[in-house]
Amino acid sequence: MKGQVYAIISGVYAALGAMFGKLAMTSHEAIDLCTDILVLSAVADPHVPCNNWGLWLRIAAFLLMVTMNTLMFVVLTKAFRFCSTSIEATITSAAANFLFTGILGKGLFGEEVTGVWWLGLVFILCGLMLLHHTNAAKEEARKPGTLPKKKEKLW
Repeated sequence: MKGQVYAIISGVYAALGAMFGKLAMTSHEAIDLCTDILVLSAVADPHVPCNNWGLWLRIAAFLLMVTMNTLMFVVLTKAFRFCSTSIEATITSAAANFLFTGILGKGLFGEEVTGVWWLGLVFILCGLMLLHHTNAAKEEARKPGTLPKKKEKLW
């Protein structure tokens, strides 16, 4: 369970890294987000400071992208150590990344999240549950005091 938590955290860091990457690489996204924040804080003319701060916002977003991706790899390495298989950590991290990237994209950038996206998420989560169920059965079989099943002879 501890490995799966690390894998989910890793996926969240990956989604945050992608979000900051989008802000760093597209000037209009950074300026639009700055303007939205200043409008919410009731600044008289939010366009003036955002146009002046645009480059600095993009540099900060780039540094945050690098930081989030570094944290993602550090936490994913911990997930590999605590999960029973590396594929379990990888798929859990990818599923969390997929989910949180969609949420951030919709919430911050107004991106469309279609039915196909939700269907894909359902398939990923079903595969993850199947993988977890299989690993749990293997762990149960490995517990001390349980005898392995006898193999049947073919001839």
